Amino acid sequence: MSDHVQALLDGMKARDAAAIRPLLAGNVVLYSPIIPEAIEGREQVVGVLGLLLSVIDRFEPHHVMHGDGHSATAFSFTAGDVRIDGMDYVHLDEAGLIDFLSVTWRPLPEIVRMQNRIAPLLGIPRLALTER
Repeated sequence: MSDHVQALLDGMKARDAAAIRPLLAGNVVLYSPIIPEAIEGREQVVGVLGLLLSVIDRFEPHHVMHGDGHSATAFSFTAGDVRIDGMDYVHLDEAGLIDFLSVTWRPLPEIVRMQNRIAPLLGIPRLALTER
């Protein structure tokens, strides 16, 4: 496993966004399950991760799968009574820095609850789960 991927997981587990900053390429792109647009750039990604880490109680990686220049991690986290299972796909550039991160979460009702907790901090509209 890449040292940067392990350090990313360690930073998430410690809820330490500052520890994640040096692992990211300047042009890193993050696709988040709670923000419709891609987040681009090291400082923007660190900001979003920092907000997330400030509201969660525990981050626990479970499985890491590796390929040449990329990894995927299955994890879970809790924030109060919200529990989410997720998967991160991480791509590394030629220097070994994280230049792409795509995050997937489940289940949908918990994603909406988590987005509602973070949306005011990000200044974005809250999502609503509706039945038809």
